[in-house]
Amino acid sequence: MARAEAFGLCDFEKQLILLDESQSDESLQDTFMHEVLHAICFVLGIDVESEESLVHKLATGLCTVWNQNPAAWLWWMFLTK
Repeated sequence: MARAEAFGLCDFEKQLILLDESQSDESLQDTFMHEVLHAICFVLGIDVESEESLVHKLATGLCTVWNQNPAAWLWWMFLTK
């Protein structure tokens, strides 16, 4: 990890997401989603002043939806086949 205080890192050039795996499963889920959202912002050219705050809130929200609604996740996965 480039910064010791980071739980995750999105390397846009190498197209890699790096995660500190010493986190709890719940924190790891949130960190992964957080970094995926940074990648999406980068690829789609979404440039907002408060990207870190936006990504943090969206990651936590999406993880909460999926964790509290496993049937919705299964339904979503079925649609991707």
